[in-house]
Amino acid sequence: MKKTILLFFVFTPLFIIAQNSYTYKFGGRVYENDRKLSGSDIDMYFNNNPEIIKLYKKGVAKKTTGNFLLYTGLLSSGYALYEVSKEGNETTVALTSGYGVIATLISIPIKIGYQKKIKKAVLLMNEEIESQNKKVVLYDIKLTPFQNGIGLTITF
Repeated sequence: MKKTILLFFVFTPLFIIAQNSYTYKFGGRVYENDRKLSGSDIDMYFNNNPEIIKLYKKGVAKKTTGNFLLYTGLLSSGYALYEVSKEGNETTVALTSGYGVIATLISIPIKIGYQKKIKKAVLLMNEEIESQNKKVVLYDIKLTPFQNGIGLTITF
């Protein structure tokens, strides 16, 4: 019985303090314990740290902008090719294909950049968890020598 109680007090902090870290996966998704977090989850968990929320929201905005430019550029280029095949107006074809190529080229660095912001936000999330875990002190266990042997002192 005494060993069971001792093991309980020794291993309890490991279970209380242990919190899984956040991971970033491709596509701007953030996971905790293999559960995808939504933007509202991140807002709720880290509302006391505006830097994390700011970085995350900037990354999501860049992702949305990059996707918009990429897909509209590809659609415009496809439409321009369609117009060329049926011999449409040359100025329309030139403007549409020009926009499509430019939008697609601009979207590439934007889509690359959003991942860096979200990865940095996840890194800050994990650093905040580690700093919170270091601050938590539940109790102190000391071995104290007595006349008849060694004792265990637990201070809450």
